[in-house]
Amino acid sequence: MRWVLASLALVAAAALFVAGTAWADDGSCPRVNKRNFRAQGCHQGGEYVVEVGISGETPPSYSPGSPPSSGSGGQVPIDCSSIRAPNPSNWWVYNYCNGTAWRPGPSGLLWDCAGLVSLTGGATPLPLTEEQVQDFLQACNPEQQAGSGGQETPPAQCYQEARSKLRPPAPVIGVNPQLGLTGLKSFFWLENYTDDMRLSRTVSVACQIGEWRGVSARIDAWVARYHWSFGDGWGMDSVTPGAPWPEWESEIYHVYERSSLQQPGQKYLVRVWAYWQGSFTVTAERENCTPNAGGGQTCTTERRNFGPYSLGEIAVIGRLPYPVQQAQSVIQAPEE
Repeated sequence: MRWVLASLALVAAAALFVAGTAWADDGSCPRVNKRNFRAQGCHQGGEYVVEVGISGETPPSYSPGSPPSSGSGGQVPIDCSSIRAPNPSNWWVYNYCNGTAWRPGPSGLLWDCAGLVSLTGGATPLPLTEEQVQDFLQACNPEQQAGSGGQETPPAQCYQEARSKLRPPAPVIGVNPQLGLTGLKSFFWLENYTDDMRLSRTVSVACQIGEWRGVSARIDAWVARYHWSFGDGWGMDSVTPGAPWPEWESEIYHVYERSSLQQPGQKYLVRVWAYWQGSFTVTAERENCTPNAGGGQTCTTERRNFGPYSLGEIAVIGRLPYPVQQAQSVIQAPEE
């Protein structure tokens, strides 16, 4: 991104000097205003003072069905073809282009918040260390770190096993109409999610908590929120997965202003992120042996629960290529 900004700055400065090759030393300030940049140069006291500004617009969330006018400044498109791999300076735009969930931790590592993977330039050793798990938690769950809110910090191995075995379903996007038309509402919903989407399961684990050996974990999780991206730079947040239209009036809808003919595959890529939160409790065992009078020992198995521990937030992504055509009016001759 830095070289792109630098290139725009050079273009702006060049345009400014072309516009005012012979500046009078009178305090006048020639200006250049373009869509993506602006520049101003002033000649005062025998010195040139040049100011270059680069402007852009991040696609915001908005009330569906009420997109801004295309004549009110417009959006600055992002060239996703130039974003090859995530790094600490472009992870946000890489996420936008690829529907991923990379975020940087305090250590500088990038973590995939939809899984438990770090981008280190090589393979990440598993199991992770306690420090790596905490780095992951702070990257992906800055407002809900394990250990906060009265919860203990989970042992790293137990946390990894429980999180990896949650396996929430990937969202399946439904839409009506199947072929979108500009200027009309397109309704979206999730076909395999319900309003109160929850998962509860007991899974086997093999982790150590001090002298206790974890044998199983009870996992309880639920969907906290959804984020939708409609492929044209606009999106919205919701707390429900929507509902099939026309049986129900889905709250998830969008009005496209342009057809998808210029998009890859001539379709907009609609994406939804379902953000899961939850907790897990580990059941662990240990052997308790006492000596017998005859020289032997009697052993019993003790069992206790540890937790609940926070799972943090897990994002799963659904995708739908969606074609949109330009709506056209047809004038027909009156019937005789």
